[in-house]
Amino acid sequence: MLAWLSLSRIIGFLAAVVVVVVGGLATMAVLAFVGSPGACGEGSAGSTAARASFQQKWDPFDADLKAGRSSQVTFTEEELAARGTAWIDEKDLPIQDLKIYLCPGEGQASGNIDIGPAAIDALVGGNLDLSGPKPRINIETARVGSVPGWLTGWVVDRIENVAKLDEIDINPGITRVDIEEDQTTLRGGP
Repeated sequence: MLAWLSLSRIIGFLAAVVVVVVGGLATMAVLAFVGSPGACGEGSAGSTAARASFQQKWDPFDADLKAGRSSQVTFTEEELAARGTAWIDEKDLPIQDLKIYLCPGEGQASGNIDIGPAAIDALVGGNLDLSGPKPRINIETARVGSVPGWLTGWVVDRIENVAKLDEIDINPGITRVDIEEDQTTLRGGP
């Protein structure tokens, strides 16, 4: 009788754990598809004119750095969003409705990530890491839908993989990035 009582308590405990885990996962799934993560500002989507403006600014800046000359360039949120959208299209990535947000010291990007039959709203924040031999985009924060930020640490690796951030060719001559409200300035040179 005592063994039966202990076995029933163990089964009861395991059932309670299963209910809590399944309930937690169901809640997280609902939160991922409901709501939109908050960004640091109004943000901007790209346009055809902004894409052309980005390229007109980037080409001479890039050429100066490749020739070993000092240079600087300033981009708006709209220009960066236009270039980001072009990158997404070039790589055929499952990301829609890209918006870029530039706030003092931080850049953010939001969009809808297709994950099969549905899409989730995601927001990532970070910077350009210039500490290594090749600059790279460093994601510092990620939010998905209404899921609390402290629960979405696993999202960063998946977003980096989906967005193919390691494939972005960033000129290694860039030495400084200043992010201000609605614009960012890149500086570089010998």
